[in-house]
Amino acid sequence: MTLRELAQRLKKAQQSSTDIVRQILSSAEIAEFTVYSPPTSKWESILEDLELSNLANVAVCVTCYNSDSTVFEAIEAQLKKHYKVVTSATVDELGYRRLFGCGDGADKPPQLILCANYYETSREEVKSMYNQDSEGSDTTDDTEDIDIELGDEDIGDPFA
Repeated sequence: MTLRELAQRLKKAQQSSTDIVRQILSSAEIAEFTVYSPPTSKWESILEDLELSNLANVAVCVTCYNSDSTVFEAIEAQLKKHYKVVTSATVDELGYRRLFGCGDGADKPPQLILCANYYETSREEVKSMYNQDSEGSDTTDDTEDIDIELGDEDIGDPFA
């Protein structure tokens, strides 16, 4: 192992999983996304159904906006640059959610579980769509600040 490889591994070990995911998404040139951890209740349920709930501590979730299913290919390509082993599985019947397991070997526990989903519209459109009351009026305040740490549950997405 060269000193450069050792330095990269040490740097990678010091970064949080959320930071690594943000870096991967930026490298994949995904313009609009939200990264959050721990997993939402929907993702926790999916992990439990797949008998992976014991890995929730290494799970990071991402929601991509203004995207389509090709976003998963872009994410997977970048994950393969950072991890030796990357496996993925579609976890919903419509194909809007995918789970990625990433690590250093097939015989080792994953270092990262990336729970990804996408919307074809912008974050603002999704937010306004799910934050309306029964009469259709917007129930949110008019602030322009969006906390990128919010998960889909926090913006009213019933599919989170």
